[in-house]
Amino acid sequence: MLRSSAIYSGLTLVSRFLGLARDLVITARLGGAGNIAGDAYYTALTFPNLFRRMFAEGAFAAAFVPDYSKRLAADGEEAADKFAADALVTMAAAMIAITVACQLAMPWLMRVYS
Repeated sequence: MLRSSAIYSGLTLVSRFLGLARDLVITARLGGAGNIAGDAYYTALTFPNLFRRMFAEGAFAAAFVPDYSKRLAADGEEAADKFAADALVTMAAAMIAITVACQLAMPWLMRVYS
């Protein structure tokens, strides 16, 4: 478990540094705050980051891991993997539906957001 945690933490750290590098390059190319292109870029990233916080790092992960562990201990690996596959399909379908709905409603969302 310690090894898995170290790998996950290390890759998260690498991801954060790559994100910082991406933001520095984009800011250098598009300009900082007050520049319409830079503002549009950072506004466009707000919604995906919100979804990531809600679903990847938030309540879903907190609810999924304990339930998966219980199923793994009680019903075995096959049942736990079926549960994980069902959860993945459900989450993917929900994310696709939310993404399409947000893309269609983006003109109105931008009015509310800005």
